[in-house]
Amino acid sequence: MFSPAISPADPNLMMLNCDMGGVYISEDGGRHWRMIHHAQLRSDTDSPPAFHPANPDVIYASSAGRLRISRDRGKTFSPVGNLKDPLQGQIAIHPANPDLLLAGTRGGVRVSRDAGGDDGPRDVRRDRTRHLALR
Repeated sequence: MFSPAISPADPNLMMLNCDMGGVYISEDGGRHWRMIHHAQLRSDTDSPPAFHPANPDVIYASSAGRLRISRDRGKTFSPVGNLKDPLQGQIAIHPANPDLLLAGTRGGVRVSRDAGGDDGPRDVRRDRTRHLALR
């Protein structure tokens, strides 16, 4: 198991990546796990999933280095943003302003001010930062 994450909005909602390519989600605090189909999301042990701070339906995750979003508690995932570099490191969502999203990539840190939407994450700084925190 790699990169576990727990929703701050619903502590029963959890996700984790496995090194054999699987991504799993639990909606009952870890008692039962469902594998997310690889067509929706591929495991990425370099980037833990990130949950929206107030809306448990919204989950961001890396799939083979690309940013994806679920708006239905992990049932489906779709591409979001247009990152030039693969994700590597963390995805961070500001707790008071969930439209502000930071994503660690192989090329540095990217920022989005529209929750990863059409504007997409932009360059912030080009370094090897992997761990992000927003307060």
